[in-house]
Amino acid sequence: MIKTSKTIKVSPPFSSLEQLDIDIDKDWAGKRIENLGAPTADTHAPRARAGDILSGRFGVSRLEWGADKLLKGAGDGVTPTEENFRELLVQHAAYMGDWRTKDKWTDYVSGSGSVIWDSIAQLRLRTGTTSGSHAAVYIGTIAGLSPTHTSCPIFLFVQNDGLAVANSEFRLYIMHSGEATPPADTSKHVGWKIINGLLYATNADGTTETATSTGITLETWTVLKLFIIPTIDNAEVKFYVNGELKATHTTNLPPLWNYFIWLGIKNTAAEDKGLRLKTVNFTAI
Repeated sequence: MIKTSKTIKVSPPFSSLEQLDIDIDKDWAGKRIENLGAPTADTHAPRARAGDILSGRFGVSRLEWGADKLLKGAGDGVTPTEENFRELLVQHAAYMGDWRTKDKWTDYVSGSGSVIWDSIAQLRLRTGTTSGSHAAVYIGTIAGLSPTHTSCPIFLFVQNDGLAVANSEFRLYIMHSGEATPPADTSKHVGWKIINGLLYATNADGTTETATSTGITLETWTVLKLFIIPTIDNAEVKFYVNGELKATHTTNLPPLWNYFIWLGIKNTAAEDKGLRLKTVNFTAI
C-alpha cells in the first residue's frame, strides 16, 4: 500500500519541495475535484477513467458509448448523442461532380436513345420516343472497386429530367466484371433500380435478386442522393436515400472485387424518358 501526504507546505520562490503547497484532491484554482470514482486497484490514486467526461465545474460524470461512434454535443449538462461515422457521412455529404472526365465512360444507346453532355456537372440520358430504347453510360472494370467491401462506399446523385416516369426503367448498378450489358436484374450487382418511378434497393449474386422498395417515387424533377455502404465485408450492405436508411441487405450479395459502373435508362412505351446524372463518387482500394 502506498502512503501519501495530503499537503506539502511551501511559499514562493519554489526552490524546494518544502516551498510547494499542493492539495491532491483540488485543482490549481483551489476547487475540489469531485466524483472521481473509486480506484480500480489498491496502488491507484482516485482518477478519471477512459470514457469519463469532465464537467465545467471540475466534476466527472461517467458516459458509456458504443464502438465506431462519434459524439454530438447536446448542450451544457446534457448527455451527448451518438453518431455513427458512416451514417454521418451520408447525412452531411457534400460532393462536386465534373463530367469533363467523361472520356473514361462509354456511351450505350439503342433505338432513339441518346447521351447528352450539356453541363460540367451534369450528364443527361434520354430514350427518345421509340419503345424499347436505351440510353446509358458505363465505365470499365476497376480492380479495387467492390460494393460489398467496407472500404468502398458509393454515392450517386441523380435527378428526373422533367418527364413522366410511367413506362420507364432506370438501373444504376455497380456490376461484377464480365456481366453482360444491358444488365439483367439477376446479374451480379449492387445498386438501385427505378421501375415506373418507384425506387428499389437491389443486389443479386448471378442467380437470385434481393430487392427492397424504398417507398420513394422519382417524380418530375425529383432529386435523389443515393448512398451504398457495405458495413460487413461481403455480408451486409446498407442503402440510404437522401440521408435516410431505407434497406439493409444480407442475402444474394455478389462476390468481392473487380466491378464496373452502369448507369442506364429504358422506356417500355413510345414515350421519351430522361435522367440527369449529377455526381458519381466511389472509393476503390
